[in-house]
Amino acid sequence: MERETTDIEYKEKVTDTFLKTVSAFSNGTGGKIIFGITDRRESVGLSNPEKSALQIENKINDSIQPQPPYRISIDTEHHTVSLTVEEGPYKPYYWGNKAYICRDSSCVEMDIMDLESLILQKKNLDFDALPSSRQNLTFLTLNQELKQKLDLDNPGSDTFKSLGLLKPGYGYTIAAELLSDENSFPGIELVRYGADENEIQNRTTVEGCSLLTGYKEAEKFFNLYFRSELIRGSAREEYYRIPKNAFREAVLNSLIHRDWKRRNSRILIRMYDDCIKISSPGGLPVGITQEEYLEDDLSVPRNPDLAYVFLRLGYVERLGSGIRRILSSYRNQTAKPAFSFSTNVITVTLPVLDAKLNVSEDQTTVLNYIRENLSVSRKDIEQHTGFGRSKTARLLKELTALNLIEKSGNGPSTRYRLYSRPASILGTDKSIVRGR
Repeated sequence: MERETTDIEYKEKVTDTFLKTVSAFSNGTGGKIIFGITDRRESVGLSNPEKSALQIENKINDSIQPQPPYRISIDTEHHTVSLTVEEGPYKPYYWGNKAYICRDSSCVEMDIMDLESLILQKKNLDFDALPSSRQNLTFLTLNQELKQKLDLDNPGSDTFKSLGLLKPGYGYTIAAELLSDENSFPGIELVRYGADENEIQNRTTVEGCSLLTGYKEAEKFFNLYFRSELIRGSAREEYYRIPKNAFREAVLNSLIHRDWKRRNSRILIRMYDDCIKISSPGGLPVGITQEEYLEDDLSVPRNPDLAYVFLRLGYVERLGSGIRRILSSYRNQTAKPAFSFSTNVITVTLPVLDAKLNVSEDQTTVLNYIRENLSVSRKDIEQHTGFGRSKTARLLKELTALNLIEKSGNGPSTRYRLYSRPASILGTDKSIVRGR
């Protein structure tokens, strides 16, 4: 017998509590309730299955509004009753004055954000297309982008209407507010960790400003820790330890597709020595599976008006192709991006690139040892590799010159680790970039 999940539940007898589950299944993707079976999945049967089936039908018809689609069947051999509840077309479905939804293996009352989402779906509306509560908006940053990218001399109301940011009858939209010079939405928190999450080298919060500004500040923070310059003869080359295109696409995805109704959560970008994790509030958009998300088979932007502006400005090449570009950035790499999903957040993990900078086999051996052990001494390396003192010192000097590793301390306390820049470069432990 199957265990209880988000789409199957067992009830020993018929009580009003099953109505909460009916509401949750109707508001979700449907499910089944089997009566006459205990929580331990022991079949005890019902004394009168036919009477119980009638009770179930009457309770649903009298208590759930609007009436959800369902069907009831009786197992005469085991004296159980199965109630199959379909996903409802007229969400939200209430039991009493409350609507419920499944979270893991339990049914909980919907919060205001869940209800808003269902109501918007019912009206075939998108959140970013709703009127903003703030209509005295300014657009210095956006106008500058429009002039540079679209060659517009003086962007005005007609431009904003064509972009879907200004709607006849109710003014600027939420998408417009998100792109304005000041807005009331949570922004981006950027954190650079040291050896572990107990060591915070730098933290910056970017909010209250245009999402265009937020993206550019995130890119600056990224360059500070993952961009290096290599000098080959008279030439100077840029090198990124994590593909810049992958970081760019992941941040843009987090801005365009995040659930902006969640006013208590920022986009979180965590930078470690070996990877970057970008977490965006809100799970997958309704109507798209994890497989479709990862394979770019289906584009269902949560904020289509916002996505369209980023598309017109050239920040994204084509809607729904960001994941493919992230993966292609790691095409020849051993380490690959990872994606994790939950009801409330999507996280993308971007690992550092394999060391393939024309480094020698001996340099690679040292670099890999440092990567695996985070912080090591020269003697540690000598003992692990069998290299002599002078050879190890030379290799460490070469890797330091390539900005692949850095050293700290002096004398016997000298340690080596993967390259990172100190927090003092930004001058503060924590800073906030806000709209002006």
